Parts: sequence; structure tokens; C-alpha cells
Amino acid sequence: MARAMIPQHGVHRPVILLVDDDRDTLEALVGCLEFHLPDVLLMTSLSGVEAVGLTTTSEVDVLITDWNMPVMNGLKLVEQVRNCYPLTRIIVMTGHADDEQRRQALNAGAFAFVPKPINRDMFIAFVQRALFSRFHDQHPLNPSPSNPREGVRDV
Repeated sequence: MARAMIPQHGVHRPVILLVDDDRDTLEALVGCLEFHLPDVLLMTSLSGVEAVGLTTTSEVDVLITDWNMPVMNGLKLVEQVRNCYPLTRIIVMTGHADDEQRRQALNAGAFAFVPKPINRDMFIAFVQRALFSRFHDQHPLNPSPSNPREGVRDV
């Protein structure tokens, strides 16, 4: 299910791509973002594979993805998007977080790692920070091979 709200002609709006294989979670996050960030363009996907396809046709400023998904999990999606689009800020969510998953996500280039169930206020704060970073920092968050934490921020 790919979904996009079309921006007004000639007006730049930040683009957020939400990826989760759970339709109810996806719709809840869409509702939260529509309410708190009405000026963003939202796209949704139920799979990592579909999300990769969407990133090839639209410039995505912030990618928000679930960690546990079939076929292409969140880590693979982070790695693929980070390699092709280093300026995209990526937020990883999971209901089964552990320190190793958090480390893997951040080392792969995720901007933030958010536990589920989602705290709405914390989630919106993470998304706002990611958007601010995307448009004001203007540098990739690729870790260097010698220092995998270089350029990666804990939020």
C-alpha cells in the first residue's frame, strides 16, 4: 500500500516515508504526523522492498521504518537507503528492542532508534529533530570505517 498526499504546486514540503508491515500501526502514525506536522508530505509503505522503490521515485527527507518486517527488515532498509541517499534521516522503530539492535541500526546510519509502543510526544520530537537536521546540517550521516559512531547522533 503506497500512499502519498500531493503537495500544493510550487511549494516545497518535507517528505516523510513511513514503513511498517502492520497496517494499524502505520495508520496510527500517519494520523499522529498529519495532526502534529500538517505541512509535510507523507508516503507510506507496508514493506521494505516497496519502500526502496518509493525512494527511487521521490526524494525522501525522513524515513521512519519498523525493524521487524518480512523479506527486507529495517536494518537492510537502513543500509540500502543510507548507501543511495546519505542525506535522508532514518528513524528505526521496534517493539522488541535490545542494545544490539540499537547499535546495529545506529552504526548502519540511523538517526534515531525508537522503542514501541510509541510515546507520541517523544516520536514527534524525534521526527522534528530529524527534519531540522536534514535541512540545516546538510551533511551525510555515514559512519566512517574507522569510527562507526562518527556523524551519528543519539537523540
